[in-house]
Amino acid sequence: MRLPGAQDELIRAVAAVNPRTIVVVNSGSPIDMRGWIGCVPAVLQGWLAGQEWGNALADLLFGDASPSGRLPLTFPMRLEDNPAYVNYPGENGHVRYGEGIFVGYRYYDYKDVAPLFPFGHGLAYTDFAYDNLRLERDSIRPGEKLAFSVDVTNKGDREAQEVVQVYVHDVEARLARPPQELKAFRKVALAPGQTETVRIELEPRALQYYDDAQAAWVADPGAFELRVGRSSRDIRLRAAFTLEAEPQQEAPVEAPAPSAPARFSIDTHIGQILDDPDAKAALRSVIGEAVDLPQLRMARDLSLRQAAAFAPQQLTPELLATIDAALKKVS
Repeated sequence: MRLPGAQDELIRAVAAVNPRTIVVVNSGSPIDMRGWIGCVPAVLQGWLAGQEWGNALADLLFGDASPSGRLPLTFPMRLEDNPAYVNYPGENGHVRYGEGIFVGYRYYDYKDVAPLFPFGHGLAYTDFAYDNLRLERDSIRPGEKLAFSVDVTNKGDREAQEVVQVYVHDVEARLARPPQELKAFRKVALAPGQTETVRIELEPRALQYYDDAQAAWVADPGAFELRVGRSSRDIRLRAAFTLEAEPQQEAPVEAPAPSAPARFSIDTHIGQILDDPDAKAALRSVIGEAVDLPQLRMARDLSLRQAAAFAPQQLTPELLATIDAALKKVS
């Protein structure tokens, strides 16, 4: 995380001559600033900007625009504070991802390690106030959304944008969980003195975590805490709510034992019907002497339903239904 070359020494030397020095950092990751962060009044993290970075930087430095970005990761004090420090680069050609779910700010919060700059951090050329956090309901059922509102006010004399960050703390989780997790954010543009009510809805997934024993996303019923603020270490407002348990399902009514299937029906081969005296008598009770026709014996490898396709005028649907009922009474 060290800046290459003698850049740390350069920053200290320039700041010693002019203490009103702004350090602009162009990097794709956090860097170690301990050697000079106390010597300068301002640092602007530019990441790896594109071809318009010069114009954007001028607008920010001269105050034509207010910074509105927020850190998408934690800047640690030192490399050794990083959650992957003890596992990387690994051994024998393998890296163990030992931090598990405790990556980024989740680790720093869980271990109570002070960062240089926390996840979500970012300043503007004004100050913001957070007030009146209100939940539309303080108890929700499984599958329901949690809706809430918060008032954000621009307290300064410059127009600027604020990023409202929403974290959730699971008070009663069965498994090890981070102290809080970012679940939503909203960016709002505010004129000097303007107050805007920001309304946010959290989906049911915001309360879930992955339980590998169940191979499923689960949410444990019980107490939760909603946290709203400017970064993971600058929580301005909190509110408690409860996730209700799944409703108890009534014991299923036992279905009656299925009756034994009928021995004969219109789907039974005609030969089987004619060879059984009781079935043949049932068929005779419906079609009379037609049971002795040679055409019926010739179709002994067909069912009555199949035979009806060849004699639809004789074996009508109504007649088939009557035959089927008679055959099914044969025990």
